[in-house]
Amino acid sequence: MSNDWTLGTQRFASWDSDKPQGVRGMGFYQLVFPIKVTTHNRPKEQPITVTGISGRLNVQGIASPSNPTLLGRLVPQGSNYPITTYEHVGNHQIILEIELDAARIEAIERIRLGGNLTFTIELYATAYQGEKSEPLYRQPYQLIVSQSDWITLLESINYRKILLLEVPVPTDESNADFAEATKHLANAQKQMLHGHYREAVSACRDVLESLNRSLNDEGVPAQSEKKKRDKRERFTAIRKSLIDLTHAAKHADETTSSIEWNLADARASLSLAATLLQWTFEEYCD
Repeated sequence: MSNDWTLGTQRFASWDSDKPQGVRGMGFYQLVFPIKVTTHNRPKEQPITVTGISGRLNVQGIASPSNPTLLGRLVPQGSNYPITTYEHVGNHQIILEIELDAARIEAIERIRLGGNLTFTIELYATAYQGEKSEPLYRQPYQLIVSQSDWITLLESINYRKILLLEVPVPTDESNADFAEATKHLANAQKQMLHGHYREAVSACRDVLESLNRSLNDEGVPAQSEKKKRDKRERFTAIRKSLIDLTHAAKHADETTSSIEWNLADARASLSLAATLLQWTFEEYCD
């Protein structure tokens, strides 16, 4: 549903927004909102012009369904040209953008919790008719972005590289179990983005089991005496500990079935599994 622009009692235009697009820059990211403005026909001698368009962006998710959180300022892309009414209906488009860093994308994910997002756009502008002017401000427009559309947007800005250390993908000549582990890691992230946190932690267990097969061990250090372990044995001990943790999500029993897994749990397990995969590949295959 569109919002109206009025000057006094004169309704002269309406606007709405398409779903946002993602843009990846060098060290930053953008959400881009296409704002569609329709100006209504007016007498030639009584045009109304709108200038100085900008806005604010708020966001809501499962974690804050009734409490919009300010995300930042929306600014026009390129020149902020005026919009003027004509004797006929006019269609205009303004591109508004907001810059984000990894921390703010992470904050959005903590609000989203695997579900949909609701963005609220508040536009600011000034309308002029001859010597008369009036501010157009704080006109909230709500835009619901579905889970699938948001995940598509995250993929377009390479969100995996924001979330995780960059894990080298094994080539065809590498051990097949490393390639299998990388696929399980991708599945773990997919499950987390969809809000399936138990399944995400469980997929991390699959990553570790693939590493066990690749290294032909069970994640148990050869040297049982901790003080005498070398570097590889100490990393093996870390892998064993993570196997014990993720086992609780993979196999439910009378103890583990009552464990509730959340976003922080999934994120920690995923980051640890990715780090171990990266270290193991570089240590054993380089």
